Amino acid sequence: MLSMGLPPYHVFTLEEMEDATNNFDPSNLAREGSEGQLYRGWLRDSSIYLVKCLKLKQKHSQQSLQQHMEVISKLRHRHLVSVLGHYIVTFQNHHPNTASTVFIVLEHVANGSLRDHLTDWIKREYLKWPQSMRIAVGITRGIQFLDSGIIPGMYGNDLKIENILLDKTLTSKISSYNISLPSKVGNF
Repeated sequence: MLSMGLPPYHVFTLEEMEDATNNFDPSNLAREGSEGQLYRGWLRDSSIYLVKCLKLKQKHSQQSLQQHMEVISKLRHRHLVSVLGHYIVTFQNHHPNTASTVFIVLEHVANGSLRDHLTDWIKREYLKWPQSMRIAVGITRGIQFLDSGIIPGMYGNDLKIENILLDKTLTSKISSYNISLPSKVGNF
């Protein structure tokens, strides 16, 4: 059950990231957290995507991150928010081939989180029993894919209700699926 209608995975340039976010204009900032910023962006096809800017707190080899991103690029499933590409910023002077920042381009899911739909009484009205069951089954299928798909057992099992997003047809999609990286790198 792959995500349909998504562009192929792409390794971006910094210029493409800047173009997509209008030079990371504050008006495109969707959310800021302890891990970094999340920007709305528009790529060449004029579709809305999200660009996650992760400032790395420790040194990471560019090669390790490239390998991790290669694994992430294969995680395409109807019930996952797909990663569509990335760009890795490396230090040029003191630590060659060491990454300092990673930009991750994500599929945009426009209908909010499951938490929003359960806590907002107006949105909750849309969730009848059949939709709720479809959402639960979708979450289960997404978890099953993460746990037994590309690399069995790599899923971090840290699912939160705010990380279940609903698309325009109320199809559930897991975001922030906490895939473990090699021990020298940490978690995304």
